[in-house]
Amino acid sequence: MVHPDQLPAQLARRFRPEWRLVFFSAFGFGLLAHFYKMANWLPNWDSLVFRYDAQQMLQYGRYFLSLACGLSSYYDLPWLNLLLGLLFLAGSAVCVAALLHLKKPVALVLAGALIAVFPTVTSTFAYEYVADGYCLAMLAACLSALLLTRPGWRSFFAGAACLWFSVGIYQAYLTVTITLLLVWLLDDLLFHRRSAAASLRSAGRFLAGGVLAGAVYAVALQLVLAFSGTALSDYQGIDTVGSLHLWSALHGCFTRFFRFFFDLHNGLTVWFVLNVLVFALLAVFLLTTLVQQTLWHDPARFWLLLVYLAALPLGAAALYFLNPCVDYHNLMTMGYAAFYLSFVLFYERLDGLSPRASALRSWAILLVGEAVVFYCIVLANVCYHLSQMSYERSYGTLLRIADRIEQLDGADACTQIAVIGHLPDSRAYSADLSPEMTGYTAGLILRADKQSMGQSVLTAALNDYCSTDYTFATRAEKQQLLALDEVRQMPLWPQTGSVAVVGDTIVIRAGEGIDADD
Repeated sequence: MVHPDQLPAQLARRFRPEWRLVFFSAFGFGLLAHFYKMANWLPNWDSLVFRYDAQQMLQYGRYFLSLACGLSSYYDLPWLNLLLGLLFLAGSAVCVAALLHLKKPVALVLAGALIAVFPTVTSTFAYEYVADGYCLAMLAACLSALLLTRPGWRSFFAGAACLWFSVGIYQAYLTVTITLLLVWLLDDLLFHRRSAAASLRSAGRFLAGGVLAGAVYAVALQLVLAFSGTALSDYQGIDTVGSLHLWSALHGCFTRFFRFFFDLHNGLTVWFVLNVLVFALLAVFLLTTLVQQTLWHDPARFWLLLVYLAALPLGAAALYFLNPCVDYHNLMTMGYAAFYLSFVLFYERLDGLSPRASALRSWAILLVGEAVVFYCIVLANVCYHLSQMSYERSYGTLLRIADRIEQLDGADACTQIAVIGHLPDSRAYSADLSPEMTGYTAGLILRADKQSMGQSVLTAALNDYCSTDYTFATRAEKQQLLALDEVRQMPLWPQTGSVAVVGDTIVIRAGEGIDADD
């Protein structure tokens, strides 16, 4: 048995130099991108509701989320939650380096940096009360891919167990395992020159591991729901998972792919140009490899290569095949990081070139990779700046509403708030950047009530910031209030009379409609 005093030295010997490099690259670049968020309280709308929450999300199929978030106490703690998140992301980078056998320093530094600053991470950090749990799901997904590629049944079952754990925290990280395994299959087929039959056997093993993890997840979910007396929510169509519409799913996958990398609705952006460069260079490197190997002389390997390439955008948005109506927002797009990792992989693999061609390839990957990393760091800091401004604007609006309430006759006797409609400039749940950044807005974070989620952001904020103890009215109760002439005739916020006492309820006519479901 190892003595505690000997443990650091033993770990240092076993933790390979390339693993240390990719770990500290991910952690260091992660700090550059996210320190603004880690060192400040920059909540979004959900943070105001879930400032402390045990994350019992059985109704969303996330029965491991409470366990994963329990490491950091269930409070929304910017420094601790995001520090743990960065450590888990750095561990994920180590798994990726081990999976793809990365050895060269530039490839290791770029891989670690891209994982830590990827736009999905910035969106995840917007919801910092679950950020550490989601990053743990990322680590489990990467570890699953690594274990499934290792020989033996123990590795197979361990990989399936990691995937089950990851999906039980947040289902979207299934796509990380899928895309990493596809990159591994492409690497194995192209650069290790495995036969098509051997590659298909590996793919079959991965598919079996995924099916096993999915089956265990589904059975455990039904048992947990039955014992807890909980029903699945209709949020994101979770209660209709399994209704496959193939063409809708395929359309969704490819539409989401192009919208993420090549969206031009904001004009010609730096993000668009960088992605054109990345994919153009990927195409050049891939064609160079095909010519070097004359792969078309081996039709089985050639066609299998095309299948794996076509499967990458499908695997990165695989949840469309479970529910084609899912809103594939930026929290769910970590699988797209595999395209950048494929780009970095060519720095490691593409040999047999002339010294000049090799230098050009290396400089192209380094400079474009650095540009992508820098852009993502800037993007993260822009998001955090928007978050700070929207929080301060919202706090000012909250104090104005609280002041109006205090001036109402009979407000002291009220126990309930009915927020009817949307406050001006409060509908957006993503910042219109490139790519679109879920979790951030330039408007107010005092969003309308969400009946399907059981949330009233404004009520929660008043209770936390103004020391009140209100409950919030249901949609049915608001409809009853709107049947009253005095409520229908109330002006909209911020006009005089937009906050009033009706019975034992404080009514706030924030805007048109009833709640966020309108």
